[in-house]
Amino acid sequence: MKKLILTTGIILIISNVVFFIPMTFSVISSGGGGFGYGLLFLPITIVAHLYIIPGVMSLFKKHQTSIGLLLINITGLIGSVFWIWLFRSN
Repeated sequence: MKKLILTTGIILIISNVVFFIPMTFSVISSGGGGFGYGLLFLPITIVAHLYIIPGVMSLFKKHQTSIGLLLINITGLIGSVFWIWLFRSN
């Protein structure tokens, strides 16, 4: 159980650092693109950034036995994989 919570937390942190944080900076720096439709992606990335908090919490021994934290991490992981799959560049 501890390894599963730790693994999901680390994957959430890595997915945010590799995909969502650079995407947020890219959208903000471009102003959302030509017509500003890229700004519609920002609420998705902000929600993904919120999953960094339980990801970091799972690194501490105090929270490594929490079933609620595991459920939050798995929900964030499923959502992150879905959005990465949907918005990946070909």
